[in-house]
Amino acid sequence: MTKRKLILFTINICVAIAIHAQTRYGIEAGGVWDDILASNVETMPKFTYRVGAFVNYNKFWGSSIYYVKKGAKMSEFIPQYTDYIQKLDASFNYIEVVPLFFKFKPLIVSRNFEMIPVFGIYGAYGFSGKASLVGMTEDNYIFHKEIKQVFKDEQFTEGNKTYNFKSFQPFDAGGRAGIDFIYNKFIFRVNCSLGFVNNISSYDKRIKHNSLDLSLCYLLK
Repeated sequence: MTKRKLILFTINICVAIAIHAQTRYGIEAGGVWDDILASNVETMPKFTYRVGAFVNYNKFWGSSIYYVKKGAKMSEFIPQYTDYIQKLDASFNYIEVVPLFFKFKPLIVSRNFEMIPVFGIYGAYGFSGKASLVGMTEDNYIFHKEIKQVFKDEQFTEGNKTYNFKSFQPFDAGGRAGIDFIYNKFIFRVNCSLGFVNNISSYDKRIKHNSLDLSLCYLLK
């Protein structure tokens, strides 16, 4: 082994040891105040939850993965996008990945307590979900329908007419920004998440997930 290769090998080993020494990981669970931003649909938020795990590679960046329950109540659909739905109470199950989140310089409050602003991006895939639908036929008859999978198109008959339920798009992505309140191995995490993906539903030209997340984390290492 040449001297140059020996130096490079030594540097790589030192970097790997340093990264391993700074790596910390933990678990997280909390509530989600989820709403949908829409252009032509009235919405009401729902309180749901998230659970997951995260890794801090060093003091400045990390990654995380979650199971997230989201949902919203929608009403005031316009005929341009649907000719029969009056109300839709939907819930969504997502696997959400934050490939990178970045942390600013911590604000030291005391010896064991600090606050750190955090921001990042996320990608999510909706694997299941359901909805309660209130519809109205052409002769003004109100009916109720349970949708078992909101990420798949469904066709059903009510009276003498066949109706089509247009599925939600399973993919979502957006940004997150918040603050970590750290006390020893406990972290109280506050995040605001905003979806960037337009048209996640065929019922409106612009529907985006928007949520406030409150989580309690524990550092295992």
